[in-house]
Amino acid sequence: MTLRDATPALHTLPPGPDFLDRAAVFVLDAFAAAGADPGLGWVIAPNLHLAGELRRAIARAAGRPILLPRCDTLARLAAAQPLPEGCPAPLPDSARLLLLRQALAGRPWFHDRALWHVAAELLTLFDELTAHAVRLPGSADDFVARLESAYRLTASQPLALEARLVHELWRVLSDDPRPDSAAAHALRLGALAESASRPLVVVCERPWEGAEAEFLAAYARRAPLTVLRPADRDGMAGAPDTPGAADATRAIPRILAAAWPMPRRGESPDGAEAANTVPPLATRARAIAAALPVPPDAAAPLAGRLALIPARGREAEARAATAQVLAWLGEGRTHLALIAQDRLTARRVRALLERYGVRVADETGWKLSTARAATLADSLLEVALGQAGRHRGGAGMGAGQGGAYHRDVLDLAKSPFALADWPAGRREAAATALEKAVARANVRTGLDRFRRALGLEAERLAKAAGEGGGLPAADDAALAAAQDLLVRIEEAVNRLGRRPAPLPEWIKRFTWALEGLAALDHLSGDAAGEALLTLLATRAEELAGETLPFTLSDFRQWLDRECEAETFRDRTIVSPVVMTHLAAALLRPFDGALILGGDAEQLAPPRPESAYFNQAVRRELGLPAPDGAARLEADLALLVATVPRVAVTWQEERDGEARLLAPCLDRLSLLHRLAWGDDLKRPPLGLPEAPPPATLADLPQVPLPAPLAQAAPVLTPDDLPEALTVSALADLVACPYRFFARRVLRLGEADEVAEGLDKAGYGELIHGVLEGFHRAHPVIADLAPETALAELQAAVDEAFRPVVGDHYLSVAWRLRWEARLTAYLDWQRGKEAAGWRWQDGERPFERVLPLADGGAVTLKGRIDRIDVHPDEGTALFDYKLKRIDALKKALPEDVQLPAYGWLAAPGLEAADLPPVSQAAYVALDDAEVGQVSVQGDPGEAGEAQAERLARAYVDMRARAPLPAHGSVSACAWCEAAGLCRTPHRG
Repeated sequence: MTLRDATPALHTLPPGPDFLDRAAVFVLDAFAAAGADPGLGWVIAPNLHLAGELRRAIARAAGRPILLPRCDTLARLAAAQPLPEGCPAPLPDSARLLLLRQALAGRPWFHDRALWHVAAELLTLFDELTAHAVRLPGSADDFVARLESAYRLTASQPLALEARLVHELWRVLSDDPRPDSAAAHALRLGALAESASRPLVVVCERPWEGAEAEFLAAYARRAPLTVLRPADRDGMAGAPDTPGAADATRAIPRILAAAWPMPRRGESPDGAEAANTVPPLATRARAIAAALPVPPDAAAPLAGRLALIPARGREAEARAATAQVLAWLGEGRTHLALIAQDRLTARRVRALLERYGVRVADETGWKLSTARAATLADSLLEVALGQAGRHRGGAGMGAGQGGAYHRDVLDLAKSPFALADWPAGRREAAATALEKAVARANVRTGLDRFRRALGLEAERLAKAAGEGGGLPAADDAALAAAQDLLVRIEEAVNRLGRRPAPLPEWIKRFTWALEGLAALDHLSGDAAGEALLTLLATRAEELAGETLPFTLSDFRQWLDRECEAETFRDRTIVSPVVMTHLAAALLRPFDGALILGGDAEQLAPPRPESAYFNQAVRRELGLPAPDGAARLEADLALLVATVPRVAVTWQEERDGEARLLAPCLDRLSLLHRLAWGDDLKRPPLGLPEAPPPATLADLPQVPLPAPLAQAAPVLTPDDLPEALTVSALADLVACPYRFFARRVLRLGEADEVAEGLDKAGYGELIHGVLEGFHRAHPVIADLAPETALAELQAAVDEAFRPVVGDHYLSVAWRLRWEARLTAYLDWQRGKEAAGWRWQDGERPFERVLPLADGGAVTLKGRIDRIDVHPDEGTALFDYKLKRIDALKKALPEDVQLPAYGWLAAPGLEAADLPPVSQAAYVALDDAEVGQVSVQGDPGEAGEAQAERLARAYVDMRARAPLPAHGSVSACAWCEAAGLCRTPHRG
């Protein structure tokens, strides 16, 4: 074999599970034929993972200790090569981005918020233009000459606006004497080819193009070089038959070639290109079935190699994938690939595997923007922008408040990286106290307002403690810590400053601000935090000397983009299961490969990511359009031919809608069924009850969760609250487990700052309006109709004025109620005409209920309105912002109104008021106001509710279980559904 041809020698090997071992033998033979020691040669692999595998395969193939060749990627070999003499140092991509962003800012083409994104898209296009135009330059002068030639050629063509914009800006950056990354790579490849002396073997999945292909030819003219690739599927299908042609090494590529034929185009008699000459699928299926006959009792060729596993929904797909991985581990397979086309499902699979003690080594990594370290950075910058009056806006941000947004402040306070110099637990206590205070005061923005909210919270707690009691020590310490927390945050914001500055200066300020929060040490001890600090240090070094000023908002957008583009990986995990992507899995000696997300949406040719410069612009610029579908089929074919076990999961149904299998896999499934009666679709495996001990003994074990069963906690008498509200009684009746979660564990949703006026806040305002109006005017018959309407309107204006000042959208709620003022006054006049008079409003009551076991429970409640009739007794009303039809429908199961009748009886008697004769809801959301009353005697209905509560409390004190048996409607709005898991029991 001669390796000194003018063009690289190309060799192919059939793909298969032992491809790397056969490639290793070939590499050693190639070095021997060149008369070179392997230790003096180079081997280039597509990626570092495959380079390592290939190096180990060469060591095995040698069978004895030898000096191994350097196995690396072409990019790394080129990066180690110095640039040609006289060529200036390359311009970092970060500096190019900066220059281009500034160039775009001077042109009114794009919105300011889009400038960083557009600049990044343009840089990608510029790199392609440079690589496509320059190819492999021999020197820096040659590079400049080729670039000029390419520019003149393109400039002479008529271009559309977008293409000319790209072209002109490419020219602007190309005028910089410093080469960009694509140019530097081409220059280094040229220098590497010029200095070629070592024998070189290139192992790749597909032919190289552009500058890389020219590099191979240039290198081959100076040193021994050969290229080794797996034979493509059409090449294997067309190879002459041999006695072993029906085995897996030959049969699988032939089947794949039949399912996914490479396009072959002929010529028409007039010389024009004719249509694709590939036969129909049914014809190909008959041909492959005849070429590879299968005995009646034998499995189809791909039956044991490829499985297509449908699932209904993401959770079902994750469980099916987990079961498949565990089954493979149980078979003794110790090197498995988890190809994550669907990252959301992949996360769930990783969590399920960890339950079985199987950790996953993730090669794909996570975007830095998703890490907690990036959240700290984003929160700090958002707080600073808010204090500067440039916080992110939205419908919920009112015009009446300014300053740092409360959620950003709380995110910063809750970050585990912040305030590491405080004692353990102090930051957490401060964040909790601050969150409660701003929620109770309903303060959305402004550090000064947050301080005042903390002061009000201290006054409230002291008042609740009673005279002479003082503020409890724990609350006092937490509120003091919260005040100190705000001081530290304000100091960090001041360190950032507001004055525009170059990016290196912003990075310096930002690092100083993190230091002020005592976050640097904790960040450096975290994988993602260290990646963030390294990123900042690298960019500061690359951009040193830049003087273009940027605002704080610009710096935040720049840092957001950098964190979005940066990936970090946890390299400490070593596992038999590796999460990777399809391209990185090719040719590697996996025992099994599982593709997650094999549907037509997830497993699809890559879509252009450009939002501004589409494929038409690329064509005008002379850039080739990649054939994504052919590339995907080639990758899948190589995976199936190389890995002995491949499974593909996909969601055949999601949210009630059918989802199709990826078209290429669907064609393979159909061909296999037409040829051998097997569509390769398999039902999902079930998860085992315990991890397979034979194969996972060396992995850390965790106990399996218990089977999902109905939650039914049991309480002791001390666990039960001594006092209940009427709404708590309603929880107990609706679902005992909801009562347990809300009233015993006190896991109700925490109070939150109202971003806008919701229906609950609207209801509170209306209750206050009506209570104040009737207290001022107990009998409106004494007022003229226009006067009564004006007085009620004045009460509405007074109540809504501060709310509308903060939430301009609250005007809609006010107008909604104003449209019902006349209807309400009409209803009120009707009540007065019937002899009823308003007596009191928003009145609290409580009553002790004795229990049969000697205990007692207190029931509490607040009644919206009390009316009295001289002959008919007392009426209890509860205002509802609902329609009367909805109230009538819910009344038969209602607990609240009857309970009010029993609860209020002693208090009414003590006030010399007659007994309750009527209890009703007042529907305020209809065009006409009406009421829905409890049927029968309210007193008797109230006694029945009291007896129900007494029996339930006695049973609970006797350790009766509290099952989760809520109705569908109750579960639909229950925040405890994630605890009882009722919606997931099926």
